[in-house]
Amino acid sequence: MDRLQLVEIVGKKNRKVPVLLTKDMWNALDLFNSKRIAIGVPLQNPFLFAAPSSNSGHLKCWDSLKWITNRVDLKNPELITTTNMRKYIATVSQEKMAGKYYRLQEQTLELAKVSKLLIAADCGMIHRYAGKTLDDITLEEIQLDKSEEEDCDEKDCSSSEVCTMFFKIL
Repeated sequence: MDRLQLVEIVGKKNRKVPVLLTKDMWNALDLFNSKRIAIGVPLQNPFLFAAPSSNSGHLKCWDSLKWITNRVDLKNPELITTTNMRKYIATVSQEKMAGKYYRLQEQTLELAKVSKLLIAADCGMIHRYAGKTLDDITLEEIQLDKSEEEDCDEKDCSSSEVCTMFFKIL
């Protein structure tokens, strides 16, 4: 994988939890690791967030978060917990993804609506839908109207064949 790096971390009950890191994240972790000796972390300490001056200790996120929230001016520091932060990040991520999905869905619906109008124009029947909204026009209605049309010269017939083929595809 050129763009993402897979790292497994230890989760609850010593289970492995996969984490995908971008190149920027990986580079930041490399920089972070390059400063270990400067802050007094022994080389034999295997933890990424190692405790300084400890061969096997590590920093706990919960303790660090509590230490910070108790030293800044917050109305409700007890509400800032690792669990609440995890839930907040998950919610924000889902909302961003849903927003992208729904925008894509809206674009697809708009394309379908405009396509109905273009099909009606191509089939020579656009005049029948004057005063209607795009939501009021259905593809079935366009096909039905075209099949009911009796007078068709050679040009209209070729257009009719195109419309019929289009409806078969749909």
